[in-house]
Amino acid sequence: MGQGMSEVASGVYVTSALVARQSKVLDEFGITHVISIQAKPINPFAHREYLLIPAKDHVSQDLLQFAGQCNDFIHSARLNQGKVLIHCVEGKSRSPSIACMYLMTITGISWSDMINSLRGVRTLVDPNFAFQRQLKHFYENLMIQERERLFTKFGSFAMIDDDTSFVLKNLALYNEEQRRRLTGNVVDIDERHLPTNNITPCISVNNDKTKNLNETDSDPNSFFNDPDHLPLTPVSQSLLDDMFSS
Repeated sequence: MGQGMSEVASGVYVTSALVARQSKVLDEFGITHVISIQAKPINPFAHREYLLIPAKDHVSQDLLQFAGQCNDFIHSARLNQGKVLIHCVEGKSRSPSIACMYLMTITGISWSDMINSLRGVRTLVDPNFAFQRQLKHFYENLMIQERERLFTKFGSFAMIDDDTSFVLKNLALYNEEQRRRLTGNVVDIDERHLPTNNITPCISVNNDKTKNLNETDSDPNSFFNDPDHLPLTPVSQSLLDDMFSS
C-alpha cells in the first residue's frame, strides 16, 4: 500500500504533485490524461492531455462544482483506452475526493466504503472533513442524476462490473489491514471476505440505503487537532505554501 502511483480502478491512478512532475514515471505507467488539482496547477507536459482544477485543500472549497467536468474527462479518456492520473499536492485529500466521485458514479458504492477502498492501496488518503461531507451529499443526493447524465452522454459502459470488483478488492485490502492491526495477526489470503451487508452497489436512493453511513465528525477543531494527521514533508510543505500563496 504505497504512496507513489496508486491504482484505484483499472487505468485510474491517484498520486502527488511530486510524482506527477516526473515524466518518465508517467510514461512507464502509460498515463495519457492528467487532472491537476491545485491552487496553482502544475505546468502540463505537451504530449499529455490535462484538466487543470484550481482548488484548494480547505474546508471552504466546493469540490462538487467540478464533479461533472472531471467525470467527463476521466470517462472519455477510459473509453478511448487512455490512462488517467489524478493528483493534488500529496494525493491525500483533493485528488482522492475527485476519484471517489467518479467511482461512486460508476459503481454506486457508498462514499465511506469508497474512501476506504482508496485507503486499501493508498494509506494516507484522508479527505478533509468538509470534502467528506460533500462526498456524502454527492452519494445521497447527486450520484444517481450524475450517473444518468454520464451514461446518456457517453453510452453504455462495459467496465462497470470490472470497476466494482476492483473497488471491492481494494476495500478488502483495507478491511484486512484493519483486522490485522486490531488482532496483531496477519490474515491468511484465503480468509479474505467482504462485509456484503454494507456494500451493495445502488441504482436508486432511499432511506434504508443511507441510514448506516459513517459520517465524519464535523467539528473543525477535532479535525485539525487530530494527532493521527502527520506533518507534511518539507518538500510538500513548500508546495503547499506556494499553493496557498495565490
